[in-house]
Amino acid sequence: MLVDARFDLLVLLVILADAAILCLADYDEVDEDTLELEGEDSLRNRIVVNSEMPFAIFYGLEMLTRILGTGLHFYVTDRWNHLDACVTVLGIVLLFVSTSSSRLGVLRCLRVVRPLRSVSQFPTLKLMLSTLIGSLPQVFYVLVTVFFIL
Repeated sequence: MLVDARFDLLVLLVILADAAILCLADYDEVDEDTLELEGEDSLRNRIVVNSEMPFAIFYGLEMLTRILGTGLHFYVTDRWNHLDACVTVLGIVLLFVSTSSSRLGVLRCLRVVRPLRSVSQFPTLKLMLSTLIGSLPQVFYVLVTVFFIL
């Protein structure tokens, strides 16, 4: 696998910047019909809305670079790339879909999943999250047992 530490650092910094910008969103200024952030009155929402396209383009180029650098087969066999690809493709598609007349604006809420892309950059975090996800069925059984006891 071809991995450059500088490229991974750049991607991580962009993910962190994206997460920081998403934290700026002012959810008091939301269009009731489309659930879109309204940017006319809120500088914070204008920043969030105007940053969507550059981040989507960067993530698309990053995905393409990884596919070309590692090969399509390796990219597809790594399960963490599935999350990256879904978030990236959904972000790009939502740039071109008009949400003014549909309820697809709800899908824009999935922008908050973007910071999870950083999980693939940290092997120990990846292992911890995989372990947590793997233990969810057992946690569910414990919660069901506790529910019946109470």
